[in-house]
Amino acid sequence: MIPAFGLEYAQARLQARLAGHPDAYAWRRIESARSLTGALEAARHAPFLAGLAAGLTPVSDAHAIERAGRTRLRALVGEVAGWLPEEWRGAVAWTRVLVDLPLLVHLRSDAPPPEWLREDAALRSCLDPDPAARRRALEGGALAPIALRWNDAASLRHAWLAEWRRRWPRRAERSLLDALSAAVAGHLRRFAATPVAQAWQAREALRARLGRLFRRSVLDPAAAFGYLALAALDAERLRAELLRRAVFEEGRFPSC
Repeated sequence: MIPAFGLEYAQARLQARLAGHPDAYAWRRIESARSLTGALEAARHAPFLAGLAAGLTPVSDAHAIERAGRTRLRALVGEVAGWLPEEWRGAVAWTRVLVDLPLLVHLRSDAPPPEWLREDAALRSCLDPDPAARRRALEGGALAPIALRWNDAASLRHAWLAEWRRRWPRRAERSLLDALSAAVAGHLRRFAATPVAQAWQAREALRARLGRLFRRSVLDPAAAFGYLALAALDAERLRAELLRRAVFEEGRFPSC
């Protein structure tokens, strides 16, 4: 891996990566694809998807798509962390946990873990059928800094955020980081009451806000977090396209 040389190096890599994300024309091609294979082919140049298609086939199911997407996002966080100066790598690496937040509340509960998660190498150690053993595994692994401080989705988000801020360098300039955090937090508050028909418009509004903040973050570590948020939104959009085809692809079910 090429070592990080400073914020100039990171900024150049981040801008190059974002420039390679699908534009409006590319998204139309992805959305008009008639098959899972076609959608993957239309999206194959997207930099946040590098290696994603390797684990998928024309008949991949929803679980395989979920695993491949989470694996790729975790890898992307590692790449971006490697571009930053050493003092920022811990805070960037911590965003890898966000990929699994929706699952972690379930794993901490008394409900049995879903069988399909056993194929996910990052979570396999936390899938003991005994709830107490599962909680101990969560508390002793990568989530140790927050595992004792949350019981539901809201407290988990707050615990994650507090640990993220703790990892910032002591003298970090915080204004853009606070603005990014506020943009995402505001979106999550509003999104809970957003009608389904307006969900994608709400995501697009967030993406526009994050894009403006990314452009303001030249030679600022906030650019790394802004880019990862934008990549996550684009990955979520592609996930919807791939899952729709995996479940409803023409020929899988009889016409109604």
